[in-house]
Amino acid sequence: MIDGWIARKIGLKAGEGLTREALGRWQLERLRETVLCAKNESLHYAGSFVHLDPEKDLQSLCDIEKLPFTDESALKSSGSSMLCVPASRVSRIVTLDTSGTTGSPKRVCFTEADQELMADYIHNGL
Repeated sequence: MIDGWIARKIGLKAGEGLTREALGRWQLERLRETVLCAKNESLHYAGSFVHLDPEKDLQSLCDIEKLPFTDESALKSSGSSMLCVPASRVSRIVTLDTSGTTGSPKRVCFTEADQELMADYIHNGL
């Protein structure tokens, strides 16, 4: 069931089998799109990705290692400047007290589309 859902989500045609290669190609394209969006729309990532060209620098999923790591301090200090959408599109903010970090809680923002995607995955994947 989950394989069929993933195949539809990544745009495979009916009867096309889900393969690791097809999934990898789709993931790499989404990674490039995500990095480009973050670079263009987020004040925080505009600085972090200033020297990164997603098309040139992300040739395989292994190249994810080239991306700067977003750590606890960045999430706490730069949270709102990490947004890639206007604040008016944020429909849910979750405050996280985690056992792995200390200090003030971290806030993560979600759009309606984010929440719909999560609900769709939960419905089909769990």
